[in-house]
Amino acid sequence: MPAPLDLTGRRFGKLVALRRDRWHDGKTAWQCRCDCGAETLVPLNRLNLPDDDPRAIRACEACRSRRCVVCGAPYLRSGSGKTCGKEECRKEVRRATNAAAEARAEQRAPGYKIGRQREWRRRMRKERPDLYEAYLERDREHHRRRRAQMDELDRAIAKAYAREYYAKNRDAIRARWRRWLDSLPPARREEWDERMRQAATRYRQRKALSQMMRQAAQMVERMENDNDK
Repeated sequence: MPAPLDLTGRRFGKLVALRRDRWHDGKTAWQCRCDCGAETLVPLNRLNLPDDDPRAIRACEACRSRRCVVCGAPYLRSGSGKTCGKEECRKEVRRATNAAAEARAEQRAPGYKIGRQREWRRRMRKERPDLYEAYLERDREHHRRRRAQMDELDRAIAKAYAREYYAKNRDAIRARWRRWLDSLPPARREEWDERMRQAATRYRQRKALSQMMRQAAQMVERMENDNDK
């Protein structure tokens, strides 16, 4: 029977083998000292692996661990490059990485993201009109939910920004709008005109109701003032 392998004094990365020991399942392990001064028990089958093997252990757990950039939890270096591996942390890092990539692309070529989105919508409208209609409906529902969650201050800020943007780019917006209307098929154009008429009717009704409520509030206020006198 061959003699047991003696690794005393040998270095494995940051670890120096001290003495033979047993792992919790009875397998051979070695007590090693890390360069940071901590001692750790390492299985022999993880110690004899090549340095480029991801299963090889070449440092204590503290030296092999990192801090998640999102939640700050420690994790071993064999895991993800920046996060602890949780789905929320991975999504947050992926979102930040995509935003940084889009910012770099926008810096290299201004209008890159908007142009890419317009090209994608144009291709979808031409090749898959059914999916494009479903996409538009989801987009409208998303904006309806966002408007419902806004408070009065957010609505005022959004309206002021929209008015300012339209005042600066009025000619370009009207020209683009006319080109889009001219490109619609007759059936789509009739449907669009009908939707616009219904929207205008609802707007006039809301405006008239708001004016009536304001007049009623003024009348109530005048009556209360007269009673106080």
